[in-house]
Amino acid sequence: MNPFNRIRHLLGYHGETWEDYSMRQGSKVNGKTPNPGLDPLLDIIDHQMARTIVLLGRACDQAEQLLAEGDFTEVLNLVLPVIQAGGTVERAKRIAGTALQELADQGHDYGNLEDELRYLELWSAIDPDALYPLIRRAEILWLEMDNGSEAYRVYRQAAKRHSCSIEAWLGLAQIDLAYNHVYRAVRHLKKAWGCLRDAEWGYTPTAEIVVNVLETLYVLTARVCTALGDRKLAEQVLMQGLQIMDDHSVYISEYLKDLRENQ
Repeated sequence: MNPFNRIRHLLGYHGETWEDYSMRQGSKVNGKTPNPGLDPLLDIIDHQMARTIVLLGRACDQAEQLLAEGDFTEVLNLVLPVIQAGGTVERAKRIAGTALQELADQGHDYGNLEDELRYLELWSAIDPDALYPLIRRAEILWLEMDNGSEAYRVYRQAAKRHSCSIEAWLGLAQIDLAYNHVYRAVRHLKKAWGCLRDAEWGYTPTAEIVVNVLETLYVLTARVCTALGDRKLAEQVLMQGLQIMDDHSVYISEYLKDLRENQ
C-alpha cells in the first residue's frame, strides 16, 4: 500500500483512491485543450501531491491529538507513512520524535534498557540530525551498560553531525580518560571548551543541565591536568569552577577535596 492510500486508511477516508484520482487527471480543462502557452505551468502542476499534502496535514493533526492523549504507538502508525510520503516531513519528524522520547522514557522507567535503546535508534533513523537520541544512547551504553566502544562510536557520530555538541565532546573525553588516553582527552576537552559560545544541546539546556555539564567540564579538565602531572593547575581549575558555581558545586568540591588529600 503506497503512503497516500495507507494514510487514507488510517484516517478512515473513503473517497477515491490515489489511482482513481490519477486516472481522472488529463490535459484538458472543461473539455478543452488548454492554451499551449500554459504548457510549462501545467507540466509542473502536481495535483496528486497537493491532495496528498492535505491528507498529510490531517494525519499530523490527528497524531498531535493522539500525542496529547498518550497513545504514542498510534502516533507512530500515523506519522511514519507521512514521513515516507513527503510534503510535511519536518512536522511529522517532530511529532514522531516526541512520541519516541515518551516511549523511550517509559522503557527507562520500567528498567528496560533494550526497549529504550530501540526507540532511540528508531528516532535517529527517522531524524538523523536529532541530537538528543544520540547523546542519550551513548549515555546508556557507557554509564548503564558499560559498553565503552559502542558509546564512543555514538558520541563520535553526534560530534560529527553537531560539531558544537558539548555533551558529545565531554562524553568522548570521559571515555578517553577511563581508558587512559589522556592526550586524546585533552583534544576533546579543547573542543568542548571551544563550543561554549555556540553550544548545541541534546538535553534541553535548563539551569540544572547547564550546571551539570559545566561541572563535568571543570572536573575533567582538572583530571587531565592531574594525569599530566600538574596538580597545582588542576586545583586552580577547580577553584575557578567553584567560583563560577558560587561555591555551590558538591561535585567540584568533592573532587577538589580528594585532590588535596591525595597529594
